[in-house]
Amino acid sequence: MEKFFSHAFGNIFEAGILHDPELDLPADAPRSAPQSFQVCGEDSITVVLGWDKAEADLFLELHTPGGAVLTAGSAGIEDSSGRTWTFLRVPLPHGSERDGTWQAVAVRPGGGGEFPPPSPALRFFVNVIPSGGVRLLRVQDAKRYYTGDSINPMVYLRYGDGGWPANAEVTLTVSVPDTSIGNVLTREKLHAAATVDGDTIPAPQATLAALEAASGKPVVGYTEQTFKLEDDSASTEGKFESGGVLGLPIDGGGQLHLPREGDVRAGPMHGAARARLVGPRRHRHRPRPDRHDHDGYQSRCRDDRPRPARPLWKQRRPRERR
Repeated sequence: MEKFFSHAFGNIFEAGILHDPELDLPADAPRSAPQSFQVCGEDSITVVLGWDKAEADLFLELHTPGGAVLTAGSAGIEDSSGRTWTFLRVPLPHGSERDGTWQAVAVRPGGGGEFPPPSPALRFFVNVIPSGGVRLLRVQDAKRYYTGDSINPMVYLRYGDGGWPANAEVTLTVSVPDTSIGNVLTREKLHAAATVDGDTIPAPQATLAALEAASGKPVVGYTEQTFKLEDDSASTEGKFESGGVLGLPIDGGGQLHLPREGDVRAGPMHGAARARLVGPRRHRHRPRPDRHDHDGYQSRCRDDRPRPARPLWKQRRPRERR
């Protein structure tokens, strides 16, 4: 639930999400591995840490590109905490530091003695929510795709004033399932329905739960494939200029390696695009008062759209005054 509200806050009020991993902290481990993320021109960052067990506690450390360590007690840092979450908001630049590689670290509270704080294994997430800077957005696509169809996952980069960065690099990581639930249930014989706390678990769900318990891992695994998006005309469906738009036609039956097992195909795929800005140049957009700009395309207002000239024989002649 904390992660849902973090995503909603970032997508509605700020510039989206910069970093979004879900990780495990082993029991008795004092701190997590550093999670790196890039900052490039943002006005502030809000780093949210959430975990799954209320009996445990975690703190958040931020490491700046210059090596300084920021915590809730650092000057100029806004913070707040709950039973299973905490966040730090850092205005940028902070101590003359802004652009570069930052790191977030989840840290257990210190202490020991006769009654040390509990340190169970935890599942936690880190969200980095930027304010200002460039936004990575998806070009709207109303098409309906089926198995084997080609797809072009186009995205575009925009600053708040409508400009876009030059020399941006965007990669798309696609998580592809290695099998499908239908294939698993076809190979395995259905187990009997189970009862848990008075609730009946249907046979398919009971079978999947038994398989996961026996193997110690999910019945459906995922593999990742990475594609680099380009801004040339062939990759952006014929656009003559980039305008901050990048894409790549992906052949669902060729480039995207999908499992082919029987008649039942794999389940849903998930994609995440990440952008890296290279170079300081920035294109400025100056809107004209008679035009609206949306997703990089310009169009006239409806009441001001150009109309074709009327043929001469249809044009009205001015009446002569008598």
